[in-house]
Amino acid sequence: MLTINKEIRELKFFMEFDEKYQHSLFELGEIKEFAVKEIIIKETQELHDLFVILEGHATLGITVPDKGRINVGTIYPGQIISWSALFKPYISTAVVTADVPTRAMAFNAKKIQAWMEREPEFGYRLMRFISETLSQRLHDTRFQLVNIVTI
Repeated sequence: MLTINKEIRELKFFMEFDEKYQHSLFELGEIKEFAVKEIIIKETQELHDLFVILEGHATLGITVPDKGRINVGTIYPGQIISWSALFKPYISTAVVTADVPTRAMAFNAKKIQAWMEREPEFGYRLMRFISETLSQRLHDTRFQLVNIVTI
């Protein structure tokens, strides 16, 4: 069982939510550990969980025709991966690989979706966080693709 210490409560993701929602998230989440170079998520895999990185960091990559896999960003503690688990068709759009020993909290996507329906405030806060994440990742991906095209 993970001890929910101050450092975890103060990660960017959890700071989006008040103490009541944090407590419920910690009860719902399951800790997963990943070794160096272990693939956390495969590109195009069906997703069932939303992950929040707690410790360590991971590389986000995409496959580009005729170029292979390119890295488009690094995911740090307090950031999410596998947001696609919450949206049809529930398929990963990237590969995520642990760079160092990494711990993440996994949340069952169906339970999160049901919670969002029951608690619109929770849903709004989560969707705002996901939107900000997607905006930053789109920016980072564009930057990487421009670099590839101009080489």
